[in-house]
Amino acid sequence: MPAVPAKGGGAGGGLVTLDVAGGISTGLQENRYWTEILKEDLGIVLNLVPHDTDAINTMMAARNITADVVIWNDAQLENAIRAGLLLNLDDRRDKLPNVFANAGTSIQYVRDNISNGTGGLYGLRGNVGTMLPSSRFLEGPYLRWDFYKELGYPELTNLEDYLPLMRKMLDAHPTNDNGQRMYGFALFSDWDGTFMQNAWWIGPTHEGKWSPGGFLEIDLGDLSVGTILDDNSSYKKALQLLYDANQMGLVDPNSPSMGFSQELELLEAARVLFWPGYIANSGRLTTEQEAAGMGYRMIPFANERIGGGTIQYVGSDIISISKNSKNVDKALEYVDYLYSPDGVWNLVNGRRGVKWDLDQNGEPYLTDLGWDIQYNNKEFPNGGLNGEGRYYVNFAGLGDMIHPVYKRNFNPDADWADKRGTLVTDQDSPLDRDWKTKMNAAGDGDYFRKNNRVLEVPFAPMNPAPENIQMINSRIGDTVTTMSWQMVFARNQAEFDSLWADMVQRANGMGVAASNEWYLTEWNRARAAASKYIPK
Repeated sequence: MPAVPAKGGGAGGGLVTLDVAGGISTGLQENRYWTEILKEDLGIVLNLVPHDTDAINTMMAARNITADVVIWNDAQLENAIRAGLLLNLDDRRDKLPNVFANAGTSIQYVRDNISNGTGGLYGLRGNVGTMLPSSRFLEGPYLRWDFYKELGYPELTNLEDYLPLMRKMLDAHPTNDNGQRMYGFALFSDWDGTFMQNAWWIGPTHEGKWSPGGFLEIDLGDLSVGTILDDNSSYKKALQLLYDANQMGLVDPNSPSMGFSQELELLEAARVLFWPGYIANSGRLTTEQEAAGMGYRMIPFANERIGGGTIQYVGSDIISISKNSKNVDKALEYVDYLYSPDGVWNLVNGRRGVKWDLDQNGEPYLTDLGWDIQYNNKEFPNGGLNGEGRYYVNFAGLGDMIHPVYKRNFNPDADWADKRGTLVTDQDSPLDRDWKTKMNAAGDGDYFRKNNRVLEVPFAPMNPAPENIQMINSRIGDTVTTMSWQMVFARNQAEFDSLWADMVQRANGMGVAASNEWYLTEWNRARAAASKYIPK
């Protein structure tokens, strides 16, 4: 990967504000380590504007992309190309040296598949990578480690073993330190789509299953294909598990009406035991609590297998520049920076001397402050959390690949080698020390990889589903989601079984076979065509 220098632009001129439709927030972005870097290196300030479906539809209806830069999906890109709203990046190739040096086969993929048949380059795929994701987090399950230690670290063979374990935990600790009732599971519904998201996380995710879309459920071990509506599916198994948990008094009864933010509040108040998904910068107790040995850590079961993602040769998501931008040159400079090895490194890790530094061999290592930033959720001195310069705008040109000079992955969640040569370090809390010693691992990802529990998702860049399939998915998804929740809270096993049979019958009547056939056909096509985009 050529290391084209990131271009400077901040000195000697006024700051330019770029409107970017993307990100996890809105408004002018300032007072963070990465916003200072963008000012210094490019002379820009980002103003994040809404980019949800309604906002994008409004811009499309007005035939005017009001932002300078927009981040969106494949289908939205093609709609904008048809409307003639975007800058053709081929015409500005001289302004994008890092893009054309480092974006790999993703440029050809866009020309072939997301150009509305023009072969032009009206958008760039982000998160382009050359290696499997190197995250230290691989989807849990996470439970209260201190309670687990109290019970003698019992071995867990399968998912069902968590229920009696949590019942024992709650019998010993029915309330948190504030006297509030605790539960095993607190579920939430606002992330549901074509199925109950919490059930997918709990069952298929931890049994090595994956879906290319719709209602398929593919075993990553042998690539056998099933659906979530099969009687032996991991999805049904998860619903049964949650039903059994509710019968045992382990499920918060308010779950059907809760959103993610409410669930997270319960987790951070130590009122829930089991957290199925990616914790990263959320879901941890306070530093004081963890110093006292309290907190959540990954507790695997013996048969657990985890999907480790796929190599993103052609990336994901799209970044485009509006044809009507009044700041085209700065927009091009910003986009090119996102494909510069040094640019991405800066946005992820900050400047040298704060989170990281170089040793006598020129290799990067974490400073003591950097350890706290990387692993203990501490902010940079000038604001911002670990990796925030990458995820806050929801886009980075380069994903999981190695910096050509520093020889480290760009991924902000990749583990750093401990220069002191020990698994347990003096920065670790008592909770971390105990977990690392018991699990003989530096982190979740290290544990799964060294125990050969990680399964690769085949590289298969798929086209978006056509409108008729999306409509089928939407209709069936409403039924599957609603009835899945009803099953979890069924009065008895007979009602659970009756609801399942009714749900399957309704889905069949609404055309689920057509959806399954389209996704399977498209997945097989994409797998066969993938070799064209794998670098030789």
